[in-house]
Amino acid sequence: MKWPRKATAIVTLFATASAVAVTWQIHKLNSNKQLVDKARTSQSNANRGDAKAETELGSMYYYGQGVSQDYVEARRWFRKAADQGDARAAFNIGYMYDSGLGVPQDYSEALRWYQKSAGQGEARAQISIGAMYYDGRGVQQDRAVAANWYRRAADQGLAKAQYGLGYMYYYGQGTPVDRAEAYRWYHKAADQGYEYAQRALGLKSTRLNTWNKVTLSAIFLWCLWF
Repeated sequence: MKWPRKATAIVTLFATASAVAVTWQIHKLNSNKQLVDKARTSQSNANRGDAKAETELGSMYYYGQGVSQDYVEARRWFRKAADQGDARAAFNIGYMYDSGLGVPQDYSEALRWYQKSAGQGEARAQISIGAMYYDGRGVQQDRAVAANWYRRAADQGLAKAQYGLGYMYYYGQGTPVDRAEAYRWYHKAADQGYEYAQRALGLKSTRLNTWNKVTLSAIFLWCLWF
């Protein structure tokens, strides 16, 4: 008498799982259709020279959303927008050169585009320049210059930059050692939900041992790239 109940439960579970799978597939198809429609709209507006649409279309080619992923086409549309003064597009081109996506990796070209974007106030470009100076990637390593760029991005509220600046103050990298200032920036980043800053603050009441120092260093270097 127990087996039929088990069989019924299995059938019910299978039917439920199948229904969920079908629902997910329908949702996925609808989402894909929406992305295709969005790509068509962006293409139409971009063809008329709308810089915002050019950047949006470039992003869709970059991520393969609504269109086939194509870094070369992404950069082409980003370039059109950047030539009209779009700071986001200029940053995206810089990142592509920095990472070698769709173009040969070229740090000098990356820096040129980052500077163009940063000059228009794009915080992501500012922190990217800071990361290049921090690492000595394509430029002479200068952590004081790096800290200045991180500060510019941090002052605009970019959590990653706030965390990075806090790290520099904590360990005196490009700045004097200033734990109070370090925690001030960690708190700013943590208040935005930035996980690594929250972890750093979790270590505040304990003495930083060698393992913790290595861990925080690894986290900071990871943040330079992602």
